[in-house]
Amino acid sequence: MSFTTFEQADREAKKREAKRNPFASEMSMRDYFAAKALQGMLAENGGGALANDKLADYAYNIADEMLRAREAT
Repeated sequence: MSFTTFEQADREAKKREAKRNPFASEMSMRDYFAAKALQGMLAENGGGALANDKLADYAYNIADEMLRAREAT
């Protein structure tokens, strides 16, 4: 399989991944970062002092900070 551009190769890789994992094409980097943040919070005392209804909001706030830091580099 040969590709003339990186974009073509990337599109094909995403298509293959979407077949293996139907949720892959739906998840943004923000969602991924939020999921990792939430996983860490839950591993640490089940979320600690945060109420369960605030965990997702806090996880997305952390994800937003991670994205800003990523853009700064």
